[in-house]
Amino acid sequence: MTKGASLLILPRNSILQIVTLGLFTGIGMLLGWTALSRLDPTFMAFLGRFRPVLIIVLSFIFLGERLWPRETIPISLMIVGTAYSAWGRWGEIGDGMLLALCGIFMAACQQIVAKKAVLKAHPNVMVFYRVAIASVVIGIWNLATGEANFAVSLSHWLVLLLGALLGPTISFHLMYRAYQNWDLSRASLVHIGQPVIVLPLALFFLGQVPTQRELFGGAIILAGALLFGWMHFSKGKITEVLGGVVQTQGGVENRS
Repeated sequence: MTKGASLLILPRNSILQIVTLGLFTGIGMLLGWTALSRLDPTFMAFLGRFRPVLIIVLSFIFLGERLWPRETIPISLMIVGTAYSAWGRWGEIGDGMLLALCGIFMAACQQIVAKKAVLKAHPNVMVFYRVAIASVVIGIWNLATGEANFAVSLSHWLVLLLGALLGPTISFHLMYRAYQNWDLSRASLVHIGQPVIVLPLALFFLGQVPTQRELFGGAIILAGALLFGWMHFSKGKITEVLGGVVQTQGGVENRS
C-alpha cells in the first residue's frame, strides 16, 4: 500500500467526527446554494460574516475559548444590519436569508468538528472524506427530490468542476492547515474581509451589485464583524486552549 493510500485510513477515534463533518458539509451546501439562487452573491457574502461570530460563540460553548460580554455589542450591530437589509423586502428575500443563515450555521458547526478532527486526522484526509460524504448527501437529496438533471452544456460542467476545486477542496484544505497553527476563532476571522473580494468579482463576472439597502445593511454587518474581531483580540484574548495551554498578553497559563 502506498503512503498516500495508507493516509486514507482514519483513526478510529476520528471516524464519527469525519462522518459528522461530511454530513454538516452536505446539508450546508444544499442550504447555501439554494439561498444563492435567490440572493445577490455579494449580499450572501455579507450574511456570511455571521459565520466567524457563530464559530466563536460555538468555540466558547464547546472548546472553552473565551467570549466577553462586550462582544454582544458588535453581534447586535450585525443583527441590526441584517434586519435593515430585509426591512420592507421580507417577502422578496426572506426565504433566501433564512436558508443562508441556516447554511451558515451548518458551516460554523462543521468548523467546530474540523478543529477537533484535525488533531487526529491529516488535513488532506479530512478534505477527501468531507467532500466524498457531502457528495453522497447531495446526490441522495437530488435523487429523492427528482432534481438530478445532468443534461447541461459543457461550459456548465467546466464551471462546476472549477468551483468544486476552488471552493470545497482547495479552500478547506488551506483552512484545515491553518487550524494546525491557529486557534479556531482567529482563523475564522480571516473570512471577515470576503465581501470586499466578492463585490468586484460579482460585478465583473456577473454584472450584479446589491441593492442600496442590501449594500448599506451589509456594510453594517461588516462593521460589526470587524468590531467583533478587534474586541476579540485587542487585549490578549485566548489564542489556543485545546492543548490545555492558554496564551495571553500576560504570559502562558496552563489549564491541564
